[in-house]
Amino acid sequence: GECAVSVLDDLIKARDHISDPAMWYKGAFSKTGSAGAKNGQPCCAVGALLWAGPDTKRISAGSRNALIDALPDDWNCTASYNDAPTTTHADILALFDRSIAAERAKIGGAL
Repeated sequence: GECAVSVLDDLIKARDHISDPAMWYKGAFSKTGSAGAKNGQPCCAVGALLWAGPDTKRISAGSRNALIDALPDDWNCTASYNDAPTTTHADILALFDRSIAAERAKIGGAL
């Protein structure tokens, strides 16, 4: 599997990328799709993972699963949660915070 440290690094980088509400986007990866997300345009939570990761064509499974695992109980899809009318920028940052905390716990609090 993927190294937990690299998953943690990607999550932190992705959260930082969309920490400004002006950098967060709903409804697509970005205004110009996955290419825009990878090029640093405002993007959704999943687009931020694409931007943060080492592969320009796909999101790492570890990072994707870390966000899914941190979703509120009644959600199972990060993109749907991001795009829901009731989801706020603060909700998305909280999602990243939960996923980052969980990855740190897996590592054993070493970071």
